Amino acid sequence: FDNMFTPISICTPARACLQTGLLPQHTDMIFNWEFQRCRGGVKDLPDSTPFFSRDLKALGWNLSHNGKWHIGDESRPADTGYDGQFHPGYGFPDKHPHYVDYLKNLGLTGFNLDNLIDHPMGANRHNYGGEQEGGREASIPAYLAEETIGSIRKFAREDKPFFTSAQFWGPPSPFRIPAEYLNMYMDRLDEIEPWLNCEADLSQKPEIIRIQGEGIFQANWMDTKARKEMIARYY
Repeated sequence: FDNMFTPISICTPARACLQTGLLPQHTDMIFNWEFQRCRGGVKDLPDSTPFFSRDLKALGWNLSHNGKWHIGDESRPADTGYDGQFHPGYGFPDKHPHYVDYLKNLGLTGFNLDNLIDHPMGANRHNYGGEQEGGREASIPAYLAEETIGSIRKFAREDKPFFTSAQFWGPPSPFRIPAEYLNMYMDRLDEIEPWLNCEADLSQKPEIIRIQGEGIFQANWMDTKARKEMIARYY
């Protein structure tokens, strides 16, 4: 894509924009709702907020939302006309009963990780990823794709227009994926150049970036090797 823009580079308000057609300054949803209390804006959109899904539902469309929602504390897809599983909050589905059942049907005991990639700084430890048991078919993207395909097949049997969406959790960390993807670029670290913004002076950045970089992720623990490994996992 040569020209690609988002009205805001933060998950919750960006998703609200996609669903409502309204800019963040018009919804007053300006941060991920989990952090709203200390950073301003609203946690939830008023019931009167227009969603395009409500308009489609009123016109008789079938609708499904598959995957991440993350629009407010109280909001869920069913409130605006969508069918599909609801993943609360940030929504990573590793413990969601529906996904766990999917894994059990593949002969697994659940969402199991090995070779964890952890933040090394004590109390602020953050899991950046790990090797998921079960291979490609067990991965969360594969699960979400199957859910989406299922909704398309279901709706295709009815004589009604339909809209279905697949909302993936990647590509940001945590990188919890099968080994064939997790390690795909690990033997090519010498070819990976850390991104220019890896060395950015956060003191010159907006407050939200300083909070995320210094306070939550403490990005200063990463040396050049760790950055290359993280980029390889991202790829």
